[in-house]
Amino acid sequence: MPYILAVDDETDLLGTLSRVLGREGHEVSQASSATEAWQKIVYRRPDLVILDVMMPGTNGITLCKQLRDDNRYADLLILFLTAKNDTDDVIAGLDAGGDDYVVKPFELAELTARVRALLRRGQRGEDKQPILEMGEIRLDSDTYQVHVNGDAMQLTATEHRLLRYLMPLKNSLRQSGITRHKPAILILFVHIYAICGSSSNTAKDGLSTSRRSTESAI
Repeated sequence: MPYILAVDDETDLLGTLSRVLGREGHEVSQASSATEAWQKIVYRRPDLVILDVMMPGTNGITLCKQLRDDNRYADLLILFLTAKNDTDDVIAGLDAGGDDYVVKPFELAELTARVRALLRRGQRGEDKQPILEMGEIRLDSDTYQVHVNGDAMQLTATEHRLLRYLMPLKNSLRQSGITRHKPAILILFVHIYAICGSSSNTAKDGLSTSRRSTESAI
């Protein structure tokens, strides 16, 4: 039975989430603050955290970043549930390490569907190999490093998840006839990462360097 931690300062919403997700066959625990959520996560790691952004004290974005900075929870599934629906807010949530973003008010059917999708993704991830290779690209999921033509780059959790998702597309690339450009998948990753609007200049510089090297290879 999947274990879900719902974090929100609205008691009524927590009760609704517990009832709805409980009917879906999930075990649900509640936390009304980031501090309480952290304590519960440390005590027992959930399969998914549903996290409100706007809470008294430490907000959801900060808690998400703290979790991503901890190797124990770098791959913990996080679904933001918030009234903040501005595009910049959505990007900030995803860039902080969120896996999905649902805006209040929401349809319960949509929420439960997104929860099921995230949990399926997590189940597929349990069988992942720590090392993925494609041509000159080698991704190490234990260290969050990508090696291109022997040069290593350190990735953030968000960058790692994007690249980990994109690299298995090699079969599609082979069918399209572009796998003769072995590092091409990294260029696609760079484009997507740029769209996400990361604020990490260090990461951007490293990825820009890799993009130039892969473009020259093509």
